[in-house]
Amino acid sequence: MKQARGKEGIILGIAFQLPLFMINIFPWFPDIYGWKVNTCSTGAWYVTADSPLASLVGLATFQKNPLYAAIFYMAPLNVLFGAWLLHTLFEG
Repeated sequence: MKQARGKEGIILGIAFQLPLFMINIFPWFPDIYGWKVNTCSTGAWYVTADSPLASLVGLATFQKNPLYAAIFYMAPLNVLFGAWLLHTLFEG
C-alpha cells in the first residue's frame, strides 16, 4: 500500500509541475492553472493595489508554488520557528 501512495504523489506532482514547466518553456502553451496572473518570474504572486491584502504593511509578494511549501516540510521545526520569528521581528 505504501508504494501506491508514493506513485500517486509522483503522479500528482508531475500533473502540477508539467504544465508550469511547459508554460515557462513554450509561451503559447495554455495556462490551465492561471499561473501567469499577477505572477513574477520566480513564481511569486505580487499583491496588486486593489487586493484586500494590499492593506497589510510590507506584504508585496508571496509564493504560490507548492514546491516551496514542500521544502519547508523537510526543515526541522526549530529552523522554521527561527525563520518565522526573525521574519516577524525584522520584516513585520
